[in-house]
Amino acid sequence: MAEMTPIPFENLIQMYLTLVQDAIQRLQSRYGVATPDAVWSGRIPVAGRVSGMRYRYHGIGCTAVVDGHTVSWDWQGGRTDILDPWHIWQLTHKRPETYGSWADLRVLRQHMQDLAAHGHLEHALAGHSYQLPSRRLPTLAAPVH
Repeated sequence: MAEMTPIPFENLIQMYLTLVQDAIQRLQSRYGVATPDAVWSGRIPVAGRVSGMRYRYHGIGCTAVVDGHTVSWDWQGGRTDILDPWHIWQLTHKRPETYGSWADLRVLRQHMQDLAAHGHLEHALAGHSYQLPSRRLPTLAAPVH
């Protein structure tokens, strides 16, 4: 069976960032804050349900199930728009029929490295983390594997 063409990468990133913001807004609506330091100071429960969303904080991040989509992110330098292949993979890996080759962590890592090498992503604070240089991604062909 031929592997399906994944959704455009820029659509995947926009979906990921939108889900992260939705989760944060739900947490803020309930607790007034959403950052991990509020968890560790006892102002927010480590895990629970908010507005139909399940969530669990871990270290400097949070994983939530938003409208059936699992999304995981960290607060890196106070930011939640940092793109990490592993976090995006948390969204895609259980749905290869929807995300095609983006459900493969190796493909995500390589594609993000390629985008950074061409100046379409910038290296962010640590490790394999990236950020959008202008909040927009160019249309680049999907990887062929």
